[in-house]
Amino acid sequence: MIHVDSVLMEREFDSQHILEMLSRRGLSYVVPKRMQTSEKA
Repeated sequence: MIHVDSVLMEREFDSQHILEMLSRRGLSYVVPKRMQTSEKA
C-alpha cells in the first residue's frame, strides 16, 4: 500500500473536477501555470 500526501500534475489535468476531488481527499497538489500566448513566443 502506498500513502500519498501530495500530487504533482501536468497542465492537462488542471480541471475544476480533478482539483475538487484532490481537495476532498485532503491531498495537496502542484500544477504548473498554463502558458499564455505571449509566454509561448
